[in-house]
Amino acid sequence: MESNTYFQGCNFNGCELRGAIMRHASFEATGFDDADFSKADLSGGDFYLVHSYFGNFEGAILRNAKFSGGSFNDTSFVGADLTGASFLEDNMGGAVNLCDVDFTNANLTGVIFGAAFYNDNTKFPEGFVFDKPGLTKGPRR
Repeated sequence: MESNTYFQGCNFNGCELRGAIMRHASFEATGFDDADFSKADLSGGDFYLVHSYFGNFEGAILRNAKFSGGSFNDTSFVGADLTGASFLEDNMGGAVNLCDVDFTNANLTGVIFGAAFYNDNTKFPEGFVFDKPGLTKGPRR
């Protein structure tokens, strides 16, 4: 799947997609629970109302990806390249849930946190500056 593939209401729960190349794919109301997208190339992807609990995006390429609404509880983005990605609200005003997410060693250069919340267990890269206008500390789980 090279580009412009559209997935709506799909279930990727538990799928092993390590190293998959799915550039510019669109995922709408899709489940990624326990899915393994480590080292996958998802650059330019559109993640609208995606729900990922315990998902694995370690070392994934997510450059210029757009996350709108949805939840990524307990998901790992360790070492992922999120350069230029954006975390925005969905069309109903819902923010992206980043509670308990691990961004250790992730590249967050140019990331826009327009509407996202995190908690005390969310791990950001060393030296991360929290003065992003749309990034707020949310409820504890």
